[in-house]
Amino acid sequence: MKRRLVPLVISLFLVQDLTAQSKDEKYYAFDKDWKGTAIEKAVYFLRTKKLGDKQFLWTTYQIYGPRISQEVFQDEAGQIRNGYCRYYHPNGQQDSVGTCTDNLPTGDWWYYNMNGQAIRKKNYEKGLVVKDSVIVPVNSNKQDSTQKTKEDPAEVESTFKGGIQSWARFLNKNFKYPERALGVKKEGTVVVQFIVNEEGAILDPEIITSVEYSLDEEALRIMSISPKWNPAFQFGKHVKSYKRQPVIFRLN
Repeated sequence: MKRRLVPLVISLFLVQDLTAQSKDEKYYAFDKDWKGTAIEKAVYFLRTKKLGDKQFLWTTYQIYGPRISQEVFQDEAGQIRNGYCRYYHPNGQQDSVGTCTDNLPTGDWWYYNMNGQAIRKKNYEKGLVVKDSVIVPVNSNKQDSTQKTKEDPAEVESTFKGGIQSWARFLNKNFKYPERALGVKKEGTVVVQFIVNEEGAILDPEIITSVEYSLDEEALRIMSISPKWNPAFQFGKHVKSYKRQPVIFRLN
């Protein structure tokens, strides 16, 4: 997809939460053909963010809808993908995720259906598929081979300290409904995936179910200020674990 980058002069009405541009973070507006356009005619927009000397994060959105993609490039012009990439279905559910090296998919890539279920895993070497595995959803009525037995060591999942009630109090204290989403009456459930490390700290939050830019950003902000969680416990010690946390946005 060829995108002509035209710097976006931000309209206050349009993007009350697409905040002021800096030299490290910029926004661009596109029409339906991905040509640069005025914000009032935009169908899509792109945010670019400089992560380092040779790392640029590109995140594309439907103008008032969910994410389309998030890619890491080694060049500011967005020609060579070099890093973690994630793509989304039109309904905001993640579609595929993996790593690119010199513009080619590398290593394991996971593919998901529009309900968010993993359905395929491919392993790439220099852009070529070397292994392709179809994933069959687990039938909850049948015993899973990973189900605990009496011989298994005690396992405890990572949890927010104090449980659901404490999580609700944390949200009530810190939650802010974005002005941009309020202006267009946008609501929904954003799902954030993240790591809880051995000390209970939140690392690498990622959007796996997107709703709209400002709602996604608020969900990420909430996770970034979260206090430490109770880490997972396995084989007699605390271990790193992956979690998915829904953040619900509802208009009154």
